Formats: sequence, C-alpha cells, structure tokens
Amino acid sequence: MSVEAWSAVAAAVSALAAIVAVVVAFFAWKATKNAAKATADLTKIEARRWHHDLTPQFTFELGPEAGDRTTLKVWFNGPAALGELTVSVTIRNDKPRNSTLAGSPSQEEIDAQVWGPYRFVPHVDGADQHGRAAAPIKLLPGDGRQFSLQRTIAPSWTREEWWRDEFKYAPVRVGLRCTSGDDDPWTVYHEVPTVQGTPLEGRLYAAGRDTDGG
Repeated sequence: MSVEAWSAVAAAVSALAAIVAVVVAFFAWKATKNAAKATADLTKIEARRWHHDLTPQFTFELGPEAGDRTTLKVWFNGPAALGELTVSVTIRNDKPRNSTLAGSPSQEEIDAQVWGPYRFVPHVDGADQHGRAAAPIKLLPGDGRQFSLQRTIAPSWTREEWWRDEFKYAPVRVGLRCTSGDDDPWTVYHEVPTVQGTPLEGRLYAAGRDTDGG
C-alpha cells in the first residue's frame, strides 16, 4: 500500500476516532444532564413533602356571643419545628361574588363587603376598615390569640331580613397565611361552625390541614 493510501487510512481512522469521541462525549453529557435533572426533581419532591409535613395546624374557639359581638380564638398547635410563625388571618366570603347584572352593585362594592355571618371589628386588633383582615401576629407553638368579631352588616343594596336568613347557619370561613423564616409560605383554610339565633357556646374545633384553597 502506498504512502498516500496509508495517509488516507490514517486520516479516516483519526476522523472516525474524533467522531466516536464526540458521540461518547455527547452521551456522557446527556447522562450527566439526566442525572442532574433526576436529582433536581427528587429534591423538589422532597422539598414539597417536607413543606407539606410542616403545614401549620390550628385550633379555634368561637364565642360566647354578646349582642352582635363575639370572639374568635386561634391557637397555633405546631409542628414545633416551625418555631415562631407569622400569621395573617382573613375572613373569606361564602363563595365567589361577582357583579353581573345591570344595576347591581359594583365589583368594588362587592369586594369590600364580607359575605358571611361575622367580620373583624374594624380598626380593632389592627383590622382594616371593612373587617376583612386583621394585622399579622406572631405565634409560638402552643400560643393563641383572640380576635374581636361582630355580625356583618347588610349592605345598602339588600334587605336586612334576607341577609340574616342567608347566613343564619353559615360558618365563619377563615384563611391563614403563615410564614416562618425563609420557608415558602403556607396558606391554610378552615371553616368554624356557628350557632345562629341562640348564644354561641364556647367550643373547640380542631382544624385539619388544607392547603389547596377553598
């Protein structure tokens, strides 16, 4: 075989080796990338599981009622690993409410109204002017806080009798946004039953964990 032929063979072998090296490097990179993605996915799954397992747990006590006033006590039961928790409590509507009919109140007026049996007493416990939300509080596991509530006032566009009947047996629906350090926040929802028409007995309602909304 001539020198030229050997040179051509050597060049071809060298090119093939280079191609093989590129292919091997590509599959090694892909395997590394897949392994990194699998590790990242597993880390996310574990982080979500850890976050779910640490969902704050609360207990509530409602009552007794005096006139149009009552109290809502909120206890932070744990988990103890969370340490101090910052909690923002809001009162939620019975259901989504929208302005859809001609001549109906505006969406702004609807949003300002608390649609339920009770609201926070405005400007008490740091509550806003509508009685929707109280100022954030800090709780350690085992600590509790009492909030002042009053019966919601029927808006000007409806009748008082209808309003009372509408929410006669409705629960107090609360949402709690909880933060602890640099952890992602938790949003926890609960319904606290009420007894309308008679004085409310002080009773405890152990709350389950629900972080999916509602």
